Amino acid sequence: MTLVSPIYARGPATNPTSDRDRNHAARRELFHELGVVVIDPDDVTDDWTRQAIISEAIRQYGRPEGGSSS
Repeated sequence: MTLVSPIYARGPATNPTSDRDRNHAARRELFHELGVVVIDPDDVTDDWTRQAIISEAIRQYGRPEGGSSS
């Protein structure tokens, strides 16, 4: 009988920094190849710009269910 969680079979935990870098690279490639922009509001440091992005997303797609977007 094994008492170790099966989650360990997935391998070591990923590094959040490498995940962020990989996601950024994928978003950059998507923009360059297809002109599609994917922006994480948490990556935007200017408050006005961040709110403008969130407001436009809400205008086009509606408020996220259960989300905490302003």
